Amino acid sequence: MNNVYSVKTNIKLKNNTFLSINILADDLSDAITNASYLKYNGEDLKKHIVSAVILVSDVLRDTWNVKDLNPEYKSKEEEENINK
Repeated sequence: MNNVYSVKTNIKLKNNTFLSINILADDLSDAITNASYLKYNGEDLKKHIVSAVILVSDVLRDTWNVKDLNPEYKSKEEEENINK
């Protein structure tokens, strides 16, 4: 399973906020490595990464439709047809 990490930087944006990026990765080191390859205004983020925290754990990756998550799922139309 993958996790969603928030990688925070010391790059100041408008309204006194700092740039942070959400990344889907296997673990913390992968999230930081992936973020370090990104650029902001032509500058590598590698030098500006301050911290990384996990936002969501055990995220399904490459899920294509609702039936992948819940094989018993029925749409409203299917339920209405069954109830008739």
